Amino acid sequence: MASRSVLPVAILVFLIAGFVLHVIALATPEWSTFGVNGTFVRQGLFQTCFADKCHRIENPSDNVKASVAFGVMGCLALLAAASCSFFSLVKEVDGDMAPRIARVLCFLTSSAAATLIVICVITYVTNETEGVTPDIGFSLESTISAAGCLGIALLLQAVSLIRC
Repeated sequence: MASRSVLPVAILVFLIAGFVLHVIALATPEWSTFGVNGTFVRQGLFQTCFADKCHRIENPSDNVKASVAFGVMGCLALLAAASCSFFSLVKEVDGDMAPRIARVLCFLTSSAAATLIVICVITYVTNETEGVTPDIGFSLESTISAAGCLGIALLLQAVSLIRC
């Protein structure tokens, strides 16, 4: 029993880690950083910060709007995947074999979340920067790390599905 529940626990841990990293990324204003006229600028999906003063982005570009949309949808899909994974784990701990459909649903929602988060990153990175080459910020690194956690969770879920 203990060895059987290690895989579902690992899947849940990676899904939760991915969720936390992605929520942090969506909430923080450091998707890209660059210097303008000697001032350090941090830009996120919702705010631009010059030194210590942050301002809401009034007219975001279409790429930023798309990044927000895909990022939020990815976050919701990731929450659904973690919920399915938790349900699957609880059923297994109770002594029931988790229904295969729950594992398949978890795999599908995780796949959707990973796809949406990768699209979020791609649409942000391809944003026009008006001749300035920004550096990757902490928030973008956090989202990329979330996608990495999702990738590991997906591999573990595939192993779990094959073993059943």
